[in-house]
Order: sequence, then C-alpha cells, then structure tokens
Amino acid sequence: MTEDEKQAAITRAGAHAIADWLEARGALGRPIRSLTMSELERMAGAAISAGILARADLARQVDDPVEMTALLAC
Repeated sequence: MTEDEKQAAITRAGAHAIADWLEARGALGRPIRSLTMSELERMAGAAISAGILARADLARQVDDPVEMTALLAC
C-alpha cells in the first residue's frame, strides 16, 4: 500500500467518524456554523481517534513494524 493510499484510508476513517458523530446527535440537518466550539472539538477528537485507529489497522494489515512502533510511541 502506498503512502497516498494510506492517507486516503485515514482520511476516509476520519470523515466516517465525523459523519457518525453528527448523525448520532441529529446534527446533520443543521449548518456547521451552528455547532458550538465544544461540539466541534468533540467531533475533531472523534476524527483524530478514528485516524489513529485506521493507521494502526493498516500497519497491522501490511505488517509494518516501523509504523506500529511510531503509533505506540505517541
């Protein structure tokens, strides 16, 4: 898997996390600008967590010990 493919997978995981977060709170029907800073921060946290998990899954799938070590060092 290339670096571009890895980044695309991580980006997709983050986008799915944001959509899941919005859907769970019924916020899909309202403009982003109406969200509070607290809601935006929680949404960003969900996306960041999803990105880290996606990186770990990819590292495990392609057996990349360097990437796994980097993730565990964070």
